[in-house]
Amino acid sequence: MEPTVGSNFRDRKNKVIAVDPNGATRTLISELLREKGFTDVQAVPSLKEAVVMLETEPVSWLLTSVFVDQEINLFQLLNMISHTPDLQSLRVSAFIEESEAFYLPAAFELGLLSFHLKPFTKDKLKSEFDNFFGDFEALSWKSLALSAAYLRRSLSEGGNYGELLHFERQMMQGQPGNLQQLLNLSIPLIKLNKIDEATSILTQVQKLDPSFDKQVKQIFATHLANVDASTVNSSLNILNLKSAVIVESDSAIQKDLSTALKEMGVEKVEVFSDGRTALEFLKANGDNDLIIQEWKIPQITGPLFLQKAKDEGGQTAPFILYTSLIDQNDSQFLKEMGVACVMTKPTSRTDIIKNIIWTVQQERSPTEKKALERKFRQALDQKNLAEAKAIMGTYVQGQVSAGAKLLMEAELCYYEGDYERARELAFGSLKNSGDSIFVLNLLGKIMMQLRDVVTALKCFEKAQELAPQNLSRLCQIAEIQADLGQDEKSEASLAAVSDVDPDSEQLKETRVKIAINSGTDDAKQLMGQLKDAENVVSYMNNLAVAMARCGKVEDGINQYKKTMNSIPDERKDLISTVQFNLALAHLRAGEFAPAKEILTQLVVVESKVQAKSKNILKKINHSETAGTPLQFKKEASVAAAEAAQTASAASETGSAGPMTEQEAKFSRNQAVATAMLSRPGDRCCFMMYQSSAHPAEVTKMLETHLRYAKRAVIKKDIAS
Repeated sequence: MEPTVGSNFRDRKNKVIAVDPNGATRTLISELLREKGFTDVQAVPSLKEAVVMLETEPVSWLLTSVFVDQEINLFQLLNMISHTPDLQSLRVSAFIEESEAFYLPAAFELGLLSFHLKPFTKDKLKSEFDNFFGDFEALSWKSLALSAAYLRRSLSEGGNYGELLHFERQMMQGQPGNLQQLLNLSIPLIKLNKIDEATSILTQVQKLDPSFDKQVKQIFATHLANVDASTVNSSLNILNLKSAVIVESDSAIQKDLSTALKEMGVEKVEVFSDGRTALEFLKANGDNDLIIQEWKIPQITGPLFLQKAKDEGGQTAPFILYTSLIDQNDSQFLKEMGVACVMTKPTSRTDIIKNIIWTVQQERSPTEKKALERKFRQALDQKNLAEAKAIMGTYVQGQVSAGAKLLMEAELCYYEGDYERARELAFGSLKNSGDSIFVLNLLGKIMMQLRDVVTALKCFEKAQELAPQNLSRLCQIAEIQADLGQDEKSEASLAAVSDVDPDSEQLKETRVKIAINSGTDDAKQLMGQLKDAENVVSYMNNLAVAMARCGKVEDGINQYKKTMNSIPDERKDLISTVQFNLALAHLRAGEFAPAKEILTQLVVVESKVQAKSKNILKKINHSETAGTPLQFKKEASVAAAEAAQTASAASETGSAGPMTEQEAKFSRNQAVATAMLSRPGDRCCFMMYQSSAHPAEVTKMLETHLRYAKRAVIKKDIAS
């Protein structure tokens, strides 16, 4: 996205719209923009007219006043852009009065590019544009860098250092390892008298990259003249590690690593030459304090060892890769798998020790946080919601980011079955923390429950792009692709899993699920080969429930039937369970005759559902005898996106007003879909920064939503 935006401002060929109620101001803005080389500039008095133009032709830049009391305002416009894939290359600048400056954090949160203070004179506005384009070019036409500079200036000039610190920390989260951003972070720390943290950051930057030496010294001279930089304590301390595991085939490197760990006081060091033996040890020996592995190891590939060590071995320790084989494409997978550090061979013993100490410090500094996250997710997997809530109560009291808190709340809502709420929270986390691979996975699962499989596939594919080695997710993608009729893609995804782990039980289960959904004859045979057919039956039951919840009752009933026909004949227990669920589905659909027929069969067969079947059949018979209706709880339906889209398209173009519930749900799905098209920072500070609070005026301006409907340009016949 950024290259397109950069070329739009550099080449200046695309349309620019200037919006201001004052005719003389519009003329002045237009003249100066043309002087800057923009050939297609149009000025209009209201945002309503501007939105109509956005619906008919591409626009690269829109400059507008805030229009606080008008039908359409700046915040509605920015919010509409954030929900609209067709407008992702549009950038917006605001003309504001000095009294409106307090709106700016909320505007930058929604993707504002820049602001320019009113009132204007020709010379003042020309100077503003000169500075704007000079800074933009110096920043390589990166809208994130430019918008951050404008917001930074606004907060600094207003003395709002608390919000500036909040902003810089979020920018740091979105740009890990960016040393310039670390220097930016030091300034509000100093202003807020957090001197120890600021000086530690400055000296750490100086050590990591000597090219920043001049900037660091300048900050000390300007803001910390009384601090002796040479006395700042940024030294690393040896940590108490009780156990560590090394997986490395080279005996010399085994010795170097083992010696280094023992020099640090590690009580027990286990060394393995191949991944399979190491994996068996990890399965049998709980958690360890540290695991160091080579990426290329005998018998099991590095990525597969990582996944199995965590999934099957239950390891929660930090992983360090000591290898020369990692490239940039592996980074997201390593993050997803929890790899804390990558050391590149060869590395001196001194640097090995430094890297190990740094890794463990980074793990333990938020160790409590990460341990709580792991325990929280374990509790959810075990369906122990009470424990999960207790853990979350402890977690949110700590120093964790807003995005991390939203993610945890979203995960809890997901497991509680509140998928609409889970989607809102997960999307909030996505905007706050960026396209975290954990958020993308969760959104994919949520959209599956809401039966928006197309958006779910986008979420999973986006996550897979970030970490293509994840075999579990690749199986999920293959299943969705098959469900959408993308058979060749599905088979290719399965083949990719098989190439890495041909004996994968999850791969076998996925093939069974696909066979059931497609109604192939080999589904029953494939299920008979599984170790745990219960996993597939449980999954298919959940799928049918999700269909019913979304109003697709008949699809859910058919899902039960297909599953039942695929279970091996000898698994009477599983067949009875699916039959019972099928009977319930018929009852909820008001189809009493087929439900009664199934339950009558179940009451004479000994099974886990026999007693329940008798009880429900008794209620049905009593209802028929007494002539009273039988009440069953119906699943809440989720409005179809198509219906919302139709309602939206039928509305007045460019209008603003309260959204219907269908429109609101469609808009929320669109917001998720739009987020899949861009990364944090692609559109200025959007999804990188979330202001600590919105002024009440902004909240009010966002109460109504703009409706965007892309239209073809209307061409008028011209008489010859």
